[in-house]
Amino acid sequence: MKKTFIAVTLIFISFWTWKLFQSDMGYLEQNLAQKIMLDIRYYCPDMDSAKIASGEEKCKTPITELPEEIAELISETSLGGVILFAENLQSVEQIIQLTTDLQQAAAISELQQPLFISVDQEGGRVVRLPRTLATSFTGNMAIGNTYKTDGTTLATQVGKAIGSELNVLGINVNHAPSVDVNVNPRNPVINVRSFSNDPKVVADLGIATVNGMQSQGVLATLKHFPGHGDTDIDSHHGLPIVHHDNETITNVDLYPFQQAIDKSDINMIMTAHIQYPKLDNSMVINKFGQKMMRPATISKAILTDLLRDKMGYKGLIITDALDMAGIADFFTPVEATLNTFEAGTDIAMMPMKIRTRSDIEGFKSLLKSLALRVNEESGIKNTIRESVLRVIKVKNKFIANSNLETPMEIKINQANQTLGNEKHQALEKQLAQRGLDSNIKNNKIVAALKNSKSIHIVAAKYRQAKALEQFINDKITTMPNKKMSALSIKAPKEQQLMNVIQSEVVIVAIDGMKSLVMVGGAEDHQQENLDNNKTNIFELLKLAKEKGKSTILVSMNLPIQNEAITQYADWVITTFDDSTYFDKSNNRYKSPALDALASILFE
Repeated sequence: MKKTFIAVTLIFISFWTWKLFQSDMGYLEQNLAQKIMLDIRYYCPDMDSAKIASGEEKCKTPITELPEEIAELISETSLGGVILFAENLQSVEQIIQLTTDLQQAAAISELQQPLFISVDQEGGRVVRLPRTLATSFTGNMAIGNTYKTDGTTLATQVGKAIGSELNVLGINVNHAPSVDVNVNPRNPVINVRSFSNDPKVVADLGIATVNGMQSQGVLATLKHFPGHGDTDIDSHHGLPIVHHDNETITNVDLYPFQQAIDKSDINMIMTAHIQYPKLDNSMVINKFGQKMMRPATISKAILTDLLRDKMGYKGLIITDALDMAGIADFFTPVEATLNTFEAGTDIAMMPMKIRTRSDIEGFKSLLKSLALRVNEESGIKNTIRESVLRVIKVKNKFIANSNLETPMEIKINQANQTLGNEKHQALEKQLAQRGLDSNIKNNKIVAALKNSKSIHIVAAKYRQAKALEQFINDKITTMPNKKMSALSIKAPKEQQLMNVIQSEVVIVAIDGMKSLVMVGGAEDHQQENLDNNKTNIFELLKLAKEKGKSTILVSMNLPIQNEAITQYADWVITTFDDSTYFDKSNNRYKSPALDALASILFE
């Protein structure tokens, strides 16, 4: 069986090697399209693309059923892949129908290659599947906090669970895990998406997650090469620069990637829109005619000379989204795509958006422009040829069988049995509980909680406060007559102070900076930074201590380093996840991390 597969693959690759660069420019365009992954998040066919681009109009109509014109685009161009977002994913039946329709459109294309259908389903703060439908888990840093006691066990199990839930929906690529080493506690975009600030822990858990995910037939993506762990700028908003020396780059940033290349079957690595002067300080001319240092995404020195030649990587290189400010602010879609292809990237992700009918024609024009440039620059032809063959090879390995012949009712039944099943929910709960980090500064707090008659809860968001109140109520059924109040940190100051004074225990739960990666991408251009609430938090905790209250400070992201705040807390706890939502099916809040927190406090 294995010999037959290899023989068929070799024949197939030989055929495309022969066909790839005939004089017909159409073939070149088709093969360049194999190297592109498009965002089809929203579609407003009759809107004006120019007005959308300028921000004058907004397209917010999600694609939940495949429009005929986009199906035709996939078939006509031999598009290589798509990335889906939360708006595209609503129910089991709808998701399976969408992914099936996408694959059917690809099956009748000129190249007849299946689509890469991808999402960002990291777990924790970054998920795309509905939290009411799938298992979200509490994220990488919670897994990292179990490493000393559990090794790689939970990472493997979580990888398998996420992989199995994506697979039954027809999603074959997951842009996870992040193997960035979070050495900068102020990192606005990575933080709890990292396993650890220890390169060895990151490497071991990253490899385990990849192995678990790929064991379920879903292609994992290591990101963000050469390392996004020491940045203080979110590349959705700007272009970060990392000034590490060569020793730090080798022993910290590159270490997890090198370990994974050496010890696992890594088939996809995502680039970072970051400048690394020690790796490449060469200049490129941007769209304004200005010289600037090359970001890693368009650096041949980083992607080819380092990653491929020196580190020995043989798999696919995919860009991070090319519409992020770290690239889009400096390059046109054609220049960004061509530059990253020349650097050695196999797949350009989101070089342009498909939002209107005119965008469909715009994408075809993009392909024509790329084909003309490639045809003019003989040096890039071999690079493109090798790249397309790598794409086809990985597709044959992972998604040659896209289950188009399987009846819909069978696929739906399999999905219903897999998504959010009891085993996965038990694993989610186990990770949330074992991943909690607590610094017990005063053991008397446990007794104070049990003996208290009144508790005031303050959280960054009202739903978080109400969720924690719900979970605590679940736990104190044997402790009657407790009075509880729950407010957002943004509630009126007078009300907050009154509730603190009237309570015996004050629980303050805070989260941190939000990144666009949590909600989607660069077009969701709102960034929330809750640092401004620290004054309120400080005042509440200080007042509580002055009034003799017992105090608990909960960080729902990174451990709090600010002694000015923690000095007023009897107990400091980190949950590593702030995800909270209301499940209308049972009229209850759900948050694995806050549920686990209530268990620690009251069981």
